[in-house]
Amino acid sequence: MARSTSHIDLSSLENRSILVVDDNHSIHRDYQSVLCPNPHDGEQSELEKLEALLLGDEAESSNESRHRNFTLQSAFQGEEAVELVEKHLAKGIRYPMAFVDMRMPPGWDGLETIRELRRLDPEMRFVIVSAYSDHTHETLKSELGENCLVQIVYKPFDPREIYQLAYRIVSKWNELQASPA
Repeated sequence: MARSTSHIDLSSLENRSILVVDDNHSIHRDYQSVLCPNPHDGEQSELEKLEALLLGDEAESSNESRHRNFTLQSAFQGEEAVELVEKHLAKGIRYPMAFVDMRMPPGWDGLETIRELRRLDPEMRFVIVSAYSDHTHETLKSELGENCLVQIVYKPFDPREIYQLAYRIVSKWNELQASPA
């Protein structure tokens, strides 16, 4: 899996927590490498290389101070995801979003998982990441309701798209939480 090529300073986001629900362990590692890159692994992203070229030494020092990582929590089945969210909600911890696989045998599918997670936190956002087009946007809207914000990405996914979606969704969620009701 290629790493994301654009990392953004996430330090302004109050909550950077993301739930990943997928039965494939290697997919969890892919999300980890895209959303939580190790800054000490010796590789530089294309953006970091461009910044270094344009800004010289200033780019290196500013890169060191950036908070680029999201916080990921993994669940390998829908039922496990619901248990994690229940446990964290009891502690006052919320997830702005979840990446959810559609097919996760032998348990719930992605649609049932999202339905149950929305019951716990109606403000959670979702991205279905699947190799299969089991449901259209119209089906999802009719099953989950017009207010459920769900996007679909097909596997194999583009790391840049995953990172950009995560940033956009988590940023918007944080902005909504900070605004007065």
